[in-house]
Amino acid sequence: MAGEMGMEEVFGSLHAIKQEIEQLLHPDGTHGSSACTCQDLQLFGPGLPEGEYWIDLNQGCAHIAFKVFCNFTAGGETLIFPSKESETVPMSAWEDEKPQTWYS
Repeated sequence: MAGEMGMEEVFGSLHAIKQEIEQLLHPDGTHGSSACTCQDLQLFGPGLPEGEYWIDLNQGCAHIAFKVFCNFTAGGETLIFPSKESETVPMSAWEDEKPQTWYS
């Protein structure tokens, strides 16, 4: 009886691992199953409509994924929404030029 319970746990774990691998191989753009780019989403799900999807550039932890707009009519273009913090960038003056100062 105890051996049967152990096998159920093993098969349950294998099933969970299989689902995680499927999400990595075929992401759907949700927070838990994000892709690296919109182009990847278009390749894995050719029928997806344009809209907002979750992207994780390194496909690491889902908590660092962020929302983007995917433009599939432009070949899977990834459009990143600007944040309120970057809405206005303060202008700063150049320092007085000093000898051997390189500006690039």
